[in-house]
Amino acid sequence: MNTRHIKRPLLSPITTDEEGGGVPTAAPAFIPPDTDAPQPGTQEEPPPPATETTLKNPRRLSRKILTRIGIAALAAIVVIVGITITVDQVTRVTIPDVLGQSPTDAQAALQSLNLTNTPEITGSCATQPSTFGDHYCTVTDITPQPAARVHTDAPITLTITLIDVTVPNTVGLTFAAAKSTLAKQGLNNVLEANTPKPTQDSWLVASQTPSAETTTQAGASIRLTLEIPPVTMPDVIGLPLAQAKTSLEGIGLKPIFSPEKANGEGIKAGLVTQASSAAGAAVEYGATVTLTWGLKVPNVVGMVLSDAKAALDSVGIDFSVDGRKEVSETVTAQGVAPDAMISFNDTLVITTRPEATTSQKQAEKQARSYLKHSAFSRSGLIHQLEYEGYSTEDSTYAVDGCNVDWNEQADKQAASYLKHSSFSRSSLIHQLEYEGYSTEQATHGVDSVGL
Repeated sequence: MNTRHIKRPLLSPITTDEEGGGVPTAAPAFIPPDTDAPQPGTQEEPPPPATETTLKNPRRLSRKILTRIGIAALAAIVVIVGITITVDQVTRVTIPDVLGQSPTDAQAALQSLNLTNTPEITGSCATQPSTFGDHYCTVTDITPQPAARVHTDAPITLTITLIDVTVPNTVGLTFAAAKSTLAKQGLNNVLEANTPKPTQDSWLVASQTPSAETTTQAGASIRLTLEIPPVTMPDVIGLPLAQAKTSLEGIGLKPIFSPEKANGEGIKAGLVTQASSAAGAAVEYGATVTLTWGLKVPNVVGMVLSDAKAALDSVGIDFSVDGRKEVSETVTAQGVAPDAMISFNDTLVITTRPEATTSQKQAEKQARSYLKHSAFSRSGLIHQLEYEGYSTEDSTYAVDGCNVDWNEQADKQAASYLKHSSFSRSSLIHQLEYEGYSTEQATHGVDSVGL
């Protein structure tokens, strides 16, 4: 059995430094020998032989391997994290400082970063940039804040607000000039205080709110009070109602109608007969003007009743018939002269033949029977009825009640003559005139047969 000899360390003796004036110094420190190293004069012991126990228990070797693997994995993780951080920083962009810049400049700076999302715009300029533009809008905030590092797909929000401006003095200016002056300061929202519409650009500004030289935000409302001059009353007598209404409203007056029915029905044919303010008078702007109106009566004498009714209905005139009411009756008189004015509420009386007597009814019946078999002139048919014993009055009443086209009768009689005899043009005209036709009717008849 081998034994090891362990040498104890020796204390360093105290020596005296003769050259140093006899100051005691310590000897060099003792270094203990390596107990595992072979000592001089001894023989190195060989390693113990491997035993079955050491071969079957590899714990010491496994710990060393696992430790080395763990260290390698940790080193790999550190490298990966470092690379990831480096790549992340490389792919980020820096938010520029755009505070105080115009919207255009700020958005241009952001666009240069090649952002994938459009920046969101908030603030008082967000909804009306085209109205105020860069001159009256400025960037007051940006999120994320300037110098922040973000990805290109990060959401960016710009807050753009209106700047403060000084209100100019507009008192004494025309309304048009005042609006132009205010617009140059970004004050486009101009209101008229207690002013009727329509407002005239030539009116002068009497006062303003806010007052001149005060500070307000661009886009703020400015309220102007205008001096309203009187207007000159135009001449509307004889004008159609719609035209008179347009004329008065165009200068700021309020027309009303008498009778009022025109307001609701809008009678197109109504004409102004009287106005509450004389033409040329100075009238307060916005004042009410009463227009009295009526209807112009057409001439319906000589028309058959159906045509007379259509003419009167076209201008809105109510009428009543004094006499026979058959649509074929002829109007013989009217209660208001043609072209005179009649009130909308009035009724025009038109006259036709009176109701027929028994004798007149019989005369008319016989006249219609004659016309079925032969052609007659008006006078010829009256004479024929007189020959039958009717009075001239009854005969005339009967003939007029037949509503005959006498030109057509002349045509028929001219054709009948040519069937039985020969005529020159002039002789046939004379023959028809002899039968009681007028020259115009006779000529019409001869023309119809080609002479």
